[in-house]
Amino acid sequence: MDKDKALLESAVADYYNSIEEKFEYRLRNNWKIETTVLLRIASILFLIFNVLPTAPSMSEGYFEFLFDFFKSKFTLPIAEFNFYVSWGIGVIVSLLAVGILYLPYKVWDIRDTKRALKYKLMPFCYTYTLRKDIKSYLINEDAVHLEKSVKYFNKVIRTIINFRVGKDERTLKLQELKTQLDKQFGWVNLTPETESLIKSLESIDDKVIERLKQKINYLQQHLNHIKTLA
Repeated sequence: MDKDKALLESAVADYYNSIEEKFEYRLRNNWKIETTVLLRIASILFLIFNVLPTAPSMSEGYFEFLFDFFKSKFTLPIAEFNFYVSWGIGVIVSLLAVGILYLPYKVWDIRDTKRALKYKLMPFCYTYTLRKDIKSYLINEDAVHLEKSVKYFNKVIRTIINFRVGKDERTLKLQELKTQLDKQFGWVNLTPETESLIKSLESIDDKVIERLKQKINYLQQHLNHIKTLA
């Protein structure tokens, strides 16, 4: 049993070491990656609204200013602005927006060269890093590891207390899941132990974070006391 556990520990450690560089790259540039992803999604939605064409039909004179600008600079085959001209300009502009906003997405996400870790692997890295920092603290009692563990614990706890249910893979917290069960199946009664477990898990993040912060403060006070005696 101990041998199997050691082999598993080694395999998990090897896997984390193989993606640690990508994990750190994602942490350093996460806001840039998320921003470019949102902009890319917005540009695609903008293209859809123009192709349908929803946006031109909802706004009178849609992109008319752009038509007037080109008309003043060039001789155009179309003399008057109309709905089809508005629709055509909207499609061209939205295509340009999709192409332009795709460039920063490729720069920061870079899936081709695998520099940015995929989002679905982040919970594993947060959990492993949290575990590693706690183990390091138990060995050397350095408060720095506890301070880092608080940051990662906030990320990990969301994964622990959440469940994916249904075909649409909606994420529900335990308390929300209980509410849904009460609504759809009124005859379902949870045992007192289950009720107590749900309440405990709902508050576990606050309790653990508070304990970690108390330990950090205690260690800092202890170190300050030692400095005054030196």
